[in-house]
Amino acid sequence: MKRARCWLSALAILWLAFALRVDGLARFDFWYDEAGQALAAQAEDIRQTLRVASRDFGSSPLDHLVTRLTVRLVGDSEFGLRFAPAAWNLLTVAVVFACGEALRRGLGGWAALYAAVSPFAVRYAQELRFYALGLLLGSLLIWLAALVARGRLRPTALTWVMTTLLAAATLYTHVYSYMAALGGLAIIALAGPRRPDLRRAIWYAGALLAGLIAFSPWLLGSFNARPHPLGTSVFSAQELRIVLAGFELLTPTGGSVTDLPAAVYPTAMLGLSLAALLLALFNARCAPWLPGLALAIGVSALLVIAATLSARYFFSQRQFLFLLPARALLFGFVLLWLVQQAGRLGSAMRWVIGALLVVGLAVPARSYIVQDLHHAEPERSRAGAIAAFIAANYDSGRQAAWFVPFWMSRTVNYYLRRRALEVRWERLQSIPPSEDEQRALREAPRGSVVVLARGQMALRGIFEEAGFEMAFPPEDRLADYELVVFRKR
Repeated sequence: MKRARCWLSALAILWLAFALRVDGLARFDFWYDEAGQALAAQAEDIRQTLRVASRDFGSSPLDHLVTRLTVRLVGDSEFGLRFAPAAWNLLTVAVVFACGEALRRGLGGWAALYAAVSPFAVRYAQELRFYALGLLLGSLLIWLAALVARGRLRPTALTWVMTTLLAAATLYTHVYSYMAALGGLAIIALAGPRRPDLRRAIWYAGALLAGLIAFSPWLLGSFNARPHPLGTSVFSAQELRIVLAGFELLTPTGGSVTDLPAAVYPTAMLGLSLAALLLALFNARCAPWLPGLALAIGVSALLVIAATLSARYFFSQRQFLFLLPARALLFGFVLLWLVQQAGRLGSAMRWVIGALLVVGLAVPARSYIVQDLHHAEPERSRAGAIAAFIAANYDSGRQAAWFVPFWMSRTVNYYLRRRALEVRWERLQSIPPSEDEQRALREAPRGSVVVLARGQMALRGIFEEAGFEMAFPPEDRLADYELVVFRKR
């Protein structure tokens, strides 16, 4: 009976996770990063795909190659290409469930519930990038460690090779996803019958090191990557905010959440985080893997911060996504403990508290997702509508076109390419434009266009003086668009 109830709860959580990840999967167009991966996947030469993969900090080629295969199987639609990351993320929820059950009966359901409803997890399950696959592979590393620690999988030579290949695949997806291995190391050393089990810890660490050696050809090549133009070399209050957003304690949008029930979600995450730390300390003797896992999360976060600063890259909450499986296990332990304490008051109270916890976690998370608080503005792309307007109102043979800033043209180019239209964008050498560039704008033929990022709207007066007027989107919908089209009168 208990086993049947366990499987029913697992299926219910997976259906919930599936619904959250498929809902709105194609609501937004591809944004800048997604368009880059889609264009690289469509390239005829696989070497071009690999070159694109080598440019992104922390990026590795495996997911780009998977996307290359996906394009050839399902085409280039948003839903089709994003369905693969959604599937990887759904499997992650299943792996978190299995990992929790391997560590403690009843833990899997609560850990998987958090992984299923987390807006952070849903956000990156709906993006054509390497995060979902990296999260799955990192979760598998932790699950394998839990199976070995609990004696359900023998640490044989074959298992060691499997761990090595999994570690290498994790690295070849995204370097930061390898941070999940620290959680696995804590579990395999502290969750077994012998604590600490140094022999198995060394076995696991050796496999991780072998995986790292297998990754070394790509790693050595990545040292030639150029610093990101928006990168940072300091850690300020803004960077701290982004880190906290990566732990879902604050919104990634930078705004505050005041409307109920969405406002409950960051507060609940803060409460779960503090409760997890306290319970980990109080249970250090009977379950030493709990403080070990908490320590692994802290060390991993510091390593990510250090690596980002040393590479002079910019901070993003997604850099901490790969800590989610370990956090799910800790949060699941808190929720399970609360239900068990309620069970002391009777079976009815246990069910009541369990239901309240499910609703109290799922409803605020769903409201948080509906309000798009898990998306930053540039990621809510409507580049397809911009491309459609240009395709209908621009003649490449007679008119000129500018994109400001030029590097953002990739997303619109993707949708223009779908329409078999190629636009030769002019590049402004300086912002604001120089006198010569302003003269070129004034002399541009009627119907010429300027696509301007909304963050550059301070330049609007210059374009209007040159005879351009805002043509798309309508003024009342300007806040919904990251790009604005000006057209020469």
